[in-house]
Amino acid sequence: MKQALEFFPLIVFFVAYQLTDIITATIILTITSFISFGTILFYSKKIVYMPLISALLVGVFGFLTWYLDNPIFIKIKPTILNILFGLILITAYFCKKPLMKFILEQAFKMDDHNWLVLTLRWGLFFLFLALINEIVWRNFSENFWVNFKVFGMLPITITFTLAQMPYMMRHQIK
Repeated sequence: MKQALEFFPLIVFFVAYQLTDIITATIILTITSFISFGTILFYSKKIVYMPLISALLVGVFGFLTWYLDNPIFIKIKPTILNILFGLILITAYFCKKPLMKFILEQAFKMDDHNWLVLTLRWGLFFLFLALINEIVWRNFSENFWVNFKVFGMLPITITFTLAQMPYMMRHQIK
């Protein structure tokens, strides 16, 4: 349910963009991001940091997009968010703090070394997503970017997640 709630604002943004324009869709994205975070908070009874950071950045960049009537801000939000997550995870790796363990340890048990490897992989993946977002929004139409955000980034992320499963299964502590 948490994953569905995290992707809900993106789907709503896509539908709103198809029916209106990027500014209106961004306003709707901002509202649904906070609703999504609030719902996650209500059901999990604790602060989940990735949706919180995402909602706050959507709020800031959504406001700038609306207030300045300039879609560049919502287009660079994924870049900044992914760089932020990537740098946090890579820094954690070098500080020997396996952050991915705290996110996934309820589903998998692995030793800290393997959690560190996964933390580094995810950190690099987030930087890769930031680079892809920059390439797409700077070189393609707004419509292409919106479609890529939903139908490109999401499948890439799912594929990367599934690609990590053999490593996690192989190093899982029974």
